[in-house]
Amino acid sequence: MPDIANNASTTSSITVGGSLSSQLEVVGDHDWVRIDLAAGQKITISLDGITVVDPYVYMRDASGTLLAENDDINPGLVRDSELVFTAPTAGTYYIDVAAWEPSPSDAEYPGFTGTYQLNVNAWAPPTVWTYAQIANQLTSGYWDGD
Repeated sequence: MPDIANNASTTSSITVGGSLSSQLEVVGDHDWVRIDLAAGQKITISLDGITVVDPYVYMRDASGTLLAENDDINPGLVRDSELVFTAPTAGTYYIDVAAWEPSPSDAEYPGFTGTYQLNVNAWAPPTVWTYAQIANQLTSGYWDGD
């Protein structure tokens, strides 16, 4: 796979509803992926570390300023990253794909490089449940009725 640039000169791009697979070649590598959004457009960015143990996603504006970031979906349990982002203005943004960066003492730990899959989808609101449905799940569904 060709290396993806780590700045606004990147030729990699993605659209809402699209996915991209690539790799982080060295510790500290960042891949910037261009996306064009409308003002107020809300998206969900999902970053699946296929062989990258702890992927990290950043959202940057056209000048590279950091706007948002996510390390773990569920710290300590799900190390893949997910970020819900709403574009404040219409324009070009960059999804910055990286891995959690180790301290020098962790340099031998594998997993800070490798392959990943980036997915961008239109944000979908979570399901709204009634109190009766929640109560049923807590009393009968979650613990199998025990």
